[in-house]
Amino acid sequence: ASFTVLVLCDFAIQISDGMQYLEAKRLIHRDLAARNILVFSKNKVKISDFGLSRALGVGKDYYQTNFNVNLKLPIAWCAPECISYLKFTSASDVWAYGVTLWEMFSYGFQPWAALTGHQILEAIDEPNFQRLEQPDCCPKEYFSLMMQCWQHEPAKRPKFSELTNLLPDLKPEQVQAVQDSTEIGQLSY
Repeated sequence: ASFTVLVLCDFAIQISDGMQYLEAKRLIHRDLAARNILVFSKNKVKISDFGLSRALGVGKDYYQTNFNVNLKLPIAWCAPECISYLKFTSASDVWAYGVTLWEMFSYGFQPWAALTGHQILEAIDEPNFQRLEQPDCCPKEYFSLMMQCWQHEPAKRPKFSELTNLLPDLKPEQVQAVQDSTEIGQLSY
């Protein structure tokens, strides 16, 4: 099934709302990605796969893991501090949320598909600070929000509570196609 941009905007709100709940409970998901968002009904999604999630310790605002050869990180969804220092916070979940939105609005494209994990870190970290490009169907307000989620400095990224409050106001009133689509499987309005 293909979803309209307006439905994707609703999904974005629901995911942020769910992540706000985790943030309030001091839980870090660590694997937020479109593959872990279940479409529950035509207009409802749920966050799944809590296999990598961790509770924050008392007095700590981050979870740090030790490197081992079996550690499998979803690099394309990871903030620079996760890859470089194995340090995970709600702010790193916000980064992954931005990538998840990018996946949704690109209708399933894989982020950084042509790059290796090392190349992704080189691209997103200093001094390059590259970011994914705006998907064709993505409203500019949502792409601007993604860019906020991808701030290099974790403290500059919005909190999920801020995102949940902000998102309803960003939802477009209506969406107009830039051009008609005649291809099968392509979005048309």
